[in-house]
Amino acid sequence: MTEDLTADDARAALAGAASSAARLRQRARWASTQLLVLGLGMGLVTVCVGLVESKLLGAAVFAAWGALALLMSRWTRRRTAHLPGTGRRTARYWAWSLAIYGVAIAAGGDAYGDPTYWAPAAAAVTAPMLVGSFRERRA
Repeated sequence: MTEDLTADDARAALAGAASSAARLRQRARWASTQLLVLGLGMGLVTVCVGLVESKLLGAAVFAAWGALALLMSRWTRRRTAHLPGTGRRTARYWAWSLAIYGVAIAAGGDAYGDPTYWAPAAAAVTAPMLVGSFRERRA
């Protein structure tokens, strides 16, 4: 480049870079969608574990959960833009949800079929993922 950049050219280049950065940042917000969808799925699985009496329907719910997790995994792999620290931040929400799920399942043995136990348990399992989804949307 033999010519010096004019002030107008520099402003246009900076505006273009800012626009590209904003578009890239918007595309990198996929983690909030992932947390929302899988968090709601975990809540549904929790309710079904405690309230569904049919073994066949219970197996279908787990198969649907597996299919959802597989689809979300494929969808996530196609996301090429990542915000710095996304993995570290989302791991905390996953860990909390899975820990609460484990406690809910372990403590709910005597409450099988009782919606007054399983509905709040499902909400508790889903809550960390929903909080994570909201926070990732704002990251």
